[in-house]
Amino acid sequence: MLRPLERELLAHYYAGQEGRRPMLIIEVGGAGAVEARLLEEDGAHSHTLMLYAGRMPLRAGSLVGVVVRVGRLDAESGLMLFEINRSLVESGLLVLTTHQPVETRTLLRYGFALVSEREEAGGPWTTLSRKVWRKYLGDSCPRCGSTLVLPLIPPDANVRKVWTVYCASCSYNWSVDEPITEWL
Repeated sequence: MLRPLERELLAHYYAGQEGRRPMLIIEVGGAGAVEARLLEEDGAHSHTLMLYAGRMPLRAGSLVGVVVRVGRLDAESGLMLFEINRSLVESGLLVLTTHQPVETRTLLRYGFALVSEREEAGGPWTTLSRKVWRKYLGDSCPRCGSTLVLPLIPPDANVRKVWTVYCASCSYNWSVDEPITEWL
């Protein structure tokens, strides 16, 4: 079930929208056990998903939002966030609850922009983020040579022809003409 703060954040951003799709809740336990439950629009439990080798059995762009509850972000959590990004629709929401504050730069590395951040009284930190980028094809970082480069999609992407590109390996930014992209 959704916690009150999670419900409040999501209700604010989904107010007045019809035809929403199910929401996924992922809880990572202390021993690395991962539980993923699919909820219907009204918050009722639909069914439990099994994760295979870190992959979720969901089509790309099949979710409007994901709630993740994890103690702290580490390399394994990062891989899970990449998989979540793949499963979200354009501008999909991520509600991330951790026991420590999450840096904006860390969220950007996994393809999310911070929208709101709150700390419950003496409790965990909850951040609301949106999916903000697509995978960049056919280029590499001019500084480190990594192929993990991603364009930061501008709000006026259909009129702007120069985009800023971000390297997830070394955090270098540069500008390019409109790149060839595909959704993660």
